[in-house]
Amino acid sequence: MKLVTTINIPEKQLNELRESYPEITICHCHSEREAQPYLEEADIVLSDHLNFNPESIEKAPRLKWLQLTTAGVENIPFAKIAERGITVTNAKGIHGSQMGEYALGMMLAHTRKLLHYRGLQKKHQWEGGFIGGELAGKTVTIVGAGAIGSAIAEMCQVFGMNVNGVSRGGASKPHFDRIVKEEQWETLLPESSFVIVLLPLTPRTKHFIRQEHFTAMPRDCFFINLARGHVVKEADLITALESGQIGGAALDVFEKEPLGPESPLWEMEHVFLTPHIAGNSDHYMEKVFRIVLDNVANFLANKPLKNQVDLQANY
Repeated sequence: MKLVTTINIPEKQLNELRESYPEITICHCHSEREAQPYLEEADIVLSDHLNFNPESIEKAPRLKWLQLTTAGVENIPFAKIAERGITVTNAKGIHGSQMGEYALGMMLAHTRKLLHYRGLQKKHQWEGGFIGGELAGKTVTIVGAGAIGSAIAEMCQVFGMNVNGVSRGGASKPHFDRIVKEEQWETLLPESSFVIVLLPLTPRTKHFIRQEHFTAMPRDCFFINLARGHVVKEADLITALESGQIGGAALDVFEKEPLGPESPLWEMEHVFLTPHIAGNSDHYMEKVFRIVLDNVANFLANKPLKNQVDLQANY
């Protein structure tokens, strides 16, 4: 049995896999292009959603299982994979702590006006009188109450925040004061001091958040996008920020990445920009390989694999 990687994997993790399952031959390639000659004999491919395309499917006639090292899956060729009956699994469930820390960090930085005081520090200016606020008592709406949303909700409650959630089914969950279905989510906006977006990108969620939603938010609302850039209509977000319709934003994802130098977002005073790194961690691959090792054991034993992607729902 052969496993082929299309991305660079730390040798520490690969050696653990080799030692645990010596019956599997591992072909460690650092890119999809490098992997092409080896795909013909691949039973398993270890990749991410950016490095496996329809051409790779055609070149891998034996492929039975595609394990992604990312939670996002929007770029894989769903139709061809479903047609072939290939199982796809992802890294869902490993991002909660780091993305929760990112969200809390951004909310604290905004609320405590840390950018303002950092600017004073650079000017060697002492300005008495606090101009910020606190998170306790404020309401956060988390759009996407899955594993990451639940982790963020738990952290928010520690800070004394009121936590609303949005999910497809609207079922109640721990750490949320209230959860509504997606069709009702606009009712939460007028009371939201913060809105955090965590939806997967699918045809259904493209431009899920638009101008009318920013209009419904309070003028001091702080908007955080940790999902995908195309979940938000970026032009409408820029308009809302430029007009003062909302109070600021923390953006880790964008409709076009890298973000172009011409974007007005770069110069906005109340906007934090990061280059799609909110889910990263120095322990990322260690977390991924806990899933990989369990799934290899299940695969060899013909048992169901963890984190199977719904090829019809595209996530």
